[in-house]
Formats: sequence, structure tokens, C-alpha cells
Amino acid sequence: TINKTDYKLGGGSGKFDGVNDRVDIANRNNFALASWTVSAWFKQEGSNDNGIFNHNWLSGENTDSHYHLLVQTDGDLYCLAGDDDGSGFTIVYANNLLKGVWHHVVCTYSVGSLKSYADGSFVSEDTTGTYNAATDAGDTDDIGRVVRGAGGQIDWAKGLIDEVSVWNRTLSSAEI
Repeated sequence: TINKTDYKLGGGSGKFDGVNDRVDIANRNNFALASWTVSAWFKQEGSNDNGIFNHNWLSGENTDSHYHLLVQTDGDLYCLAGDDDGSGFTIVYANNLLKGVWHHVVCTYSVGSLKSYADGSFVSEDTTGTYNAATDAGDTDDIGRVVRGAGGQIDWAKGLIDEVSVWNRTLSSAEI
């Protein structure tokens, strides 16, 4: 389901208004992955946190495994992979991705390791959390929106998103 009347698939990036635009992805259980990579091109246009990809977090009800990717207001890259007990891997990288400029952002997960990349360069790694794809129920998967935190904070993308990809494996640094 595409929650936008003037959106066209193919032929360019999606423009998101920062208010309520998102792409709702069907077949959610396809993203219940033990290892994964999420990649996207993003051009930030607003002064809000920008949800790029969200898997399995609905209205802040952290009931199953989930992962997401966003660029925060200040340009920090934020990756998360977590479990229903509140534990998880989190990377917040203060690299100040410039607004109005295209950036390639990537998060990868393989057993015990969450890594992030920005514009082709390795950013950071977290090896301190837990993530178990087996508990994954597939509540919601979105492009252009991330729901996070106990209160269900919604971060709508304001800008352009292109070439969102999810792999069922961890891409190597050379592949990124």
C-alpha cells in the first residue's frame, strides 16, 4: 500500500513530506531474517528525524524482534536491531550527514554484530545486544516511517528516498 496519491513506482526516488507519507510493505514475514542488510539512498530536506526503513515495530509495542534505519535531525545515522525484552544493538553515529545532499546509508546484521556505513565508508559496530529473528511476527514494515521507543515515537521522512534494498544476508564492506 502506498499512502500517497502522486507517487509513481520506478523512474525516480520517492518524495516524502515528513507528515504522513510512507510505503507499507506487504508479506512482512519475508523480513524475519537471521542475517540482513538494509540499504538506501536518502536526501534529507527537513528538520525532523527521518525514518527510512522500519521492520516490525508497531505503535511502540516492542513485542517482537525489530530493526530499523533512520537519519536523525542533526544528520546522525541511527541503526537498531532489538528483541522484545528491550535489549538490542544500537548505533548512533554522529557524522552529521548534510541536508540537501544525497547519502547512501547501510545497516548490516549478522549474529552478534550490527554495523553501519555511510557513503561507502564503515561507520561503527555494536556487539553488545541481542536479536532473535525467530520471534519475529512482522507487525509493520515501512519505507518513509520508523516507529520507535516505548511511547511509539513516529519519525516520518522528509526528503527523497531511493533504492531501498533488503538482503537476506550481511553484505561485506567490499560489496557496500
